[in-house]
Amino acid sequence: MHSTIAIEIQAPADDVFALVERVEHWPEFLPHYRWVRRKGVAGGSRILEMAAWRGWYPVRWTSRVSAEPATRRLRFTHIAGPTRGMEVEWQIDAGECGARAAIVHDYRSSLPLAGRLYEWVVGHLFIDAVAGRTLRRVKQVAEIPYGRRTPRTGRE
Repeated sequence: MHSTIAIEIQAPADDVFALVERVEHWPEFLPHYRWVRRKGVAGGSRILEMAAWRGWYPVRWTSRVSAEPATRRLRFTHIAGPTRGMEVEWQIDAGECGARAAIVHDYRSSLPLAGRLYEWVVGHLFIDAVAGRTLRRVKQVAEIPYGRRTPRTGRE
């Protein structure tokens, strides 16, 4: 399964990256995130347990997260949970009116017979829903004028 979703954000790309790179703070401005807990550090990457709502359904996973500020990339490798092995990359690039934020997901199920169906369910019913909601909210927060944001959360 390969999925890319993207959105245009009217804010500088560096500012958008600074907002999303602070993954541990996502629940402060992403209401569908239940928690993000740091579990440790491994080889310069953070190990984070993450939990969100997909509608009324709770989802949870653990990721190894690494940031590349110079290229404005944020990489997640799911190391535990139902999507173990999934690779996710946030790409924040300068756009015509600010930034273009994209989230790319790559996942292959290890289930021998039902793998393709599982990938479709995970991709369309969960990933696209949670990631799409995340991008829309990041756009809202990033576009709040600076004078109205709190320094820690980016909220008004």
